[in-house]
Amino acid sequence: MSSLFSLSASAANVLAFDGNNDLVRDSTFSPGIFAKTSFSVELWFKSDAVNRGYLVQSANSSSSSPEQKIRYSMRLEAGGSVIASYGGNSSYVSAASTSSYGDGNWHHAAMTLASSGVFTLYIDGAAVATDSYLETRGTTYSSLSLYLGVLTSTSFSNSSYFKGQMRDVRFWSVTRSSAEILANRDATLTGAEAGLFAWYTLDQGVGGGTSTSTTTIIDSAGSNDAEPLNFSMGGTVSNFVPLVDNTDLDASLTAAAGVAEPVAIPTIVDTDGEAVDVFDFTLADGGTADAQALGVSQVVVNVSGTATDAQRSQITWRLNGPDASNVTGTYSAGADTLTFSGLSISVADGASEVYTVNAYFNDNTSLTDNATVILSVDGDTEPLDMSSGYSQTMR
Repeated sequence: MSSLFSLSASAANVLAFDGNNDLVRDSTFSPGIFAKTSFSVELWFKSDAVNRGYLVQSANSSSSSPEQKIRYSMRLEAGGSVIASYGGNSSYVSAASTSSYGDGNWHHAAMTLASSGVFTLYIDGAAVATDSYLETRGTTYSSLSLYLGVLTSTSFSNSSYFKGQMRDVRFWSVTRSSAEILANRDATLTGAEAGLFAWYTLDQGVGGGTSTSTTTIIDSAGSNDAEPLNFSMGGTVSNFVPLVDNTDLDASLTAAAGVAEPVAIPTIVDTDGEAVDVFDFTLADGGTADAQALGVSQVVVNVSGTATDAQRSQITWRLNGPDASNVTGTYSAGADTLTFSGLSISVADGASEVYTVNAYFNDNTSLTDNATVILSVDGDTEPLDMSSGYSQTMR
């Protein structure tokens, strides 16, 4: 089992459902994409509740025709298993996990339907169950409603409300491959990805504060905005709350010994082939507390020193290691950070990996002799609450 952990200095919000009456609804979710065709739905959830609760569900209940009553859902059962379902009255399929995920940790869940009819449930990037949808008739919709956090019905039942937290809900009009799900489940999207139909980040509002002014759940990929219903929008439940990822409890970040600091970067180092290693660190999984691998999707390096913002931007920084090959970082002058994003680093349970940052000048004009750039990496949660700083000199 793998967990996702982002070495990022920035915090995001998530939406906390109270399990009593909180739900998100889009009563005009655009029809047609979830007929018998390729589609995918994925989301992140965290819950330690023992009660059954629906993560996502939709149905066309406006027609009496059986082949039009297609609906899809993912729910957390009382024992913690995840069940995904798809179909109508004449043909229905479901795929269920055999493991429990109501453990208070963040988990990624996805369901996909291929044009061949293969229906698959993924948990934390791995396929855990499949079924085959046999309906051969085409399906059309007159209307379709989307719900997060509850099972739709004429009168909502408390037994169907989800109690926990949710974030990053994505709807695709294509069948995402297992490789795509594994590689991108924690990546930040642009909203313009091919096949992305709707995307609810659920990171709005004031985390743990007053969010009563948030009356719309934004679709960051299109025009399918939804509405939050019955949320108090205040406090630490029934509201937007800060993201806390405690899934990897025994990870550590320490200085590595491969690069002897400080390192001089001569101004003649101005091509990628001449890049100089300037900084290294070790990511380690303790292999004791949680029996989970350490996954890292983003590394944020804090930047200081006497070099100006303009001079820092004249350097190209790249990250290398077992799961990263010359990934170029993005420098933010406003935040004084260097961000390596879109990573898929996985450190096996009980193992460690060393990562190195190299650098070269993309513009070696208007520099200041002996100006310094100080880099430091800090884990943003308690399991990685340590830092190490290094200084590079431009000459």
